[in-house]
Amino acid sequence: MYLKLIGDDNNKITTIINKAGFGQNVSTTELNDWHLCIGCAELYCAFTNFALSAMLFDPTKPFQMLDPKSANGLVKIADEHYAGVQQLFDNYFINSGWKVYQ
Repeated sequence: MYLKLIGDDNNKITTIINKAGFGQNVSTTELNDWHLCIGCAELYCAFTNFALSAMLFDPTKPFQMLDPKSANGLVKIADEHYAGVQQLFDNYFINSGWKVYQ
């Protein structure tokens, strides 16, 4: 499996790569990272409008976002925002859904 990671926390990305034993940090600028999201074959992410906006260009791309129960960061996303993403999953992003982290 080949995995490319983007994000704004290079230390966190390095930790993920080291724990997984594979992967590559390909982050550069926000615009280049967004273009990578548009061009990738599959997309997995935590809750972010960044990836959602990239998905608008390819609503058939396999896409999974961490479900609300799997999100454990400092920022809490309101339920209505998750409900809005669910509407996109149900009606536009046909190969999308929630990823449960166990």
